Amino acid sequence: MRIANSRGQVLLIGAAALIAASLAVAALVRDRLSPVAAIVAYFLCYWIGCLVLGLALAPWPELRRLYRRGEGGLPGRSAAWIPVLAVFFAAFLPSLGHVSPAALVAIGIFSVANGVCEEFFWRGAFAAVFLKPLPAGLPASCFLFTVAHLPLLLFSNVAFQGGPAALLGGAAVLGVLWGWVAWRYRDLRTVTDRDRHRLRVEDDRLAQRSLPVRRLQEFRGLQRAVTAFPQVV
Repeated sequence: MRIANSRGQVLLIGAAALIAASLAVAALVRDRLSPVAAIVAYFLCYWIGCLVLGLALAPWPELRRLYRRGEGGLPGRSAAWIPVLAVFFAAFLPSLGHVSPAALVAIGIFSVANGVCEEFFWRGAFAAVFLKPLPAGLPASCFLFTVAHLPLLLFSNVAFQGGPAALLGGAAVLGVLWGWVAWRYRDLRTVTDRDRHRLRVEDDRLAQRSLPVRRLQEFRGLQRAVTAFPQVV
């Protein structure tokens, strides 16, 4: 798959570097810190890497537009929450009574931080650089997002239901689903915090005109027509 977009090539290199750095950090902290401290340190480095690379490698105007009102209705975009709700009711809710309030708060903060940082880079930066999901944007984002979960396997104190295959397979499925929502609806907030925003894609370029701007342009067009009318008569 040839990437003609030079900014896209740089983004892919940055993503690969993030994965390599995450593997190095995980290998470094797992033997030097306590189990909880190692996980926290790893994710802090990972989140910072996602934010820094996203801001440095993706065009900021397109990133901002992805956080505005997206295209399409709620039914299509709500598909992004199906696996999240399934995991909540199937795995988390049955064990809710065995989790302390402090742990619930920690899980909530961790989930929000991880969702915001990951989506900002793996969906936001890729959708901002690759304006179309195919042939490169969505496959590259999904594949690299899946590979980015490999460092978690280095932590022996972290167990995944179903083993490594379930972890990587789940990441691949979620990467495709969330990526499809991000590109199809130009909507990053749906896969991050369920807010809505809108963006139209025309002629391979992102273009958006607010209602006041359209009204001003219509008024100016009418004004020119009225001014030119006596000349025509």
